[in-house]
Amino acid sequence: WLFGKIISKIIAFSFFIFFLGAYGTIMATYVYHLKDYFLPEAPYFIFILLAFLIGSFATYFGIEVIARMALIGVFSIIALNILILLGSLSEFDIRELQPTFQSGFIDTFWASRHFNTDLTIAVMMTCMILPLVNDKKAWSKSSVTGIFYCGAFILLWSILEAGVLSPEVCGQYVISCMQLARSAQMGIFIHRYEMIMIALFSFSLLTQIKMTLLCSAVSVQKVLGLKDYRPVIIPVALLLNGFGYWLVVDHNRAMEFVENSWVIVSLSIGVGLPCILFILGLFFKKKLKIGRERSEVRQAK
Repeated sequence: WLFGKIISKIIAFSFFIFFLGAYGTIMATYVYHLKDYFLPEAPYFIFILLAFLIGSFATYFGIEVIARMALIGVFSIIALNILILLGSLSEFDIRELQPTFQSGFIDTFWASRHFNTDLTIAVMMTCMILPLVNDKKAWSKSSVTGIFYCGAFILLWSILEAGVLSPEVCGQYVISCMQLARSAQMGIFIHRYEMIMIALFSFSLLTQIKMTLLCSAVSVQKVLGLKDYRPVIIPVALLLNGFGYWLVVDHNRAMEFVENSWVIVSLSIGVGLPCILFILGLFFKKKLKIGRERSEVRQAK
């Protein structure tokens, strides 16, 4: 309502395009972790069907149900990071990071665009989730804290992969984090740490699938001007999973999308759109205040 119906629909459609691309990268991570390392003979559609069923079911019941299930995902990802730290620090060699610092600030900053795509997903999801939260006082604290932890987890794995495996070895693997998990020394009784890793990581991946589907459905709801997002869950889920299937059946296509096309889409929308909205919000600050007061009065009635 702040910029008019047409501009609002364009913004909502931009959000949908972003989450469509994000879903493709998540499906590539989800499918290749499970299929390439554990179930190589399983057909691709099995993984896509599971994502469709679980994502649609959770999205139908809303953000609160997903949030409760996400608690397991948060616990799992924290446990995963603690275990990988304990198993990798003894093999970590900080000298392997020297080529990174020798490349100069500009080259290093430009190379970080591949990791920033994961951070933009957290930022865009935050933009979609916060308006659904009733307790507006918790907005600033929760959003900043969540994005900080997301960035810390992303940075942790990139540093460990280079320090333990070396940049040359990392470049030889499509999923270098799985090789890092295999190299982790967790003790006498745990020889296949990657099994633990994928078990813990799966909860986090399922949360990403649910949240991306929810955000996509809400975006389409805004584009179509509907009162509820639930009628579009199935069509959106079919579209997202159809795109995910088309992407993951071809490794070269998936890697080209993740390394090139997705970087352009992610940074242009995930960075550009929030910045534009923030700047426009400063100019329309008075209008925002009036709209917020009207919304509070409407909720009180």
